[in-house]
Amino acid sequence: MGEVFIVDFEERHLNDFKKLGYEWLLKYDLLEPVDEEMLNNPKEKIIDEGGFVYIAEIDGECVGTVSLGKIENGDFEILKLAVSDKYHGKRIGSLLMEKCFEKAREEGAKKLLLYSNHQLKAALHLYKKYGFVDLEYDENKYEEADIKMECIL
Repeated sequence: MGEVFIVDFEERHLNDFKKLGYEWLLKYDLLEPVDEEMLNNPKEKIIDEGGFVYIAEIDGECVGTVSLGKIENGDFEILKLAVSDKYHGKRIGSLLMEKCFEKAREEGAKKLLLYSNHQLKAALHLYKKYGFVDLEYDENKYEEADIKMECIL
């Protein structure tokens, strides 16, 4: 395996970004309209709203992605973390998470928030490894989410 580079999203990444996102959402039957909006329009729905989208590349191949969506108080929500099945277990998810923490701190955020689903065992393990703790799930921001977590920076 070649070296992993975490790069800023560019238009050339759009098809791979969509493919990675749809892959896991369909696999777990979690796709909802808000996901489709973000996956089809990451520049308008994430970047232009003050967020960031990152791509993990190996030898020019897009193998993973994560986004940071800007929320209230200058904090961020982790969105659309995905790693190609072929590259699971190779620390790519960890590298993407580290990029999120680095950027959030650089932007002056005080916390990271995320919503997930109990089916996503590997992702939940990763989030806990990085210090995320469960919060009471008291809202319906996403139809398919049943877990809310935060990490104080």
